[in-house]
Amino acid sequence: MGLEELRAVVQYEVMNLQALIVGTRTNQVLLDNSERKLREIEFFSQGFTVANPVFNLFEKLQGQNLFAQNLSKLPVAEKSACGSYIKSNVG
Repeated sequence: MGLEELRAVVQYEVMNLQALIVGTRTNQVLLDNSERKLREIEFFSQGFTVANPVFNLFEKLQGQNLFAQNLSKLPVAEKSACGSYIKSNVG
């Protein structure tokens, strides 16, 4: 009887460990991409670009965003949007 209970406890703990691993990896993927996007936006505001960006700069640089006043506001707006995304999805 004790051996059966021990097996049940071990199986339960293995299941808990697997659930913890899945939850941690899911949150890490969301956080890694969001943090990378924030850093790329900071680079853009300093005048640099990166290879293979998460932040699609070419999509943003169209239409009204090409005007100087909108171009200077773009990094602030994108940082704000990315920050709210992190708070709502990862927090």
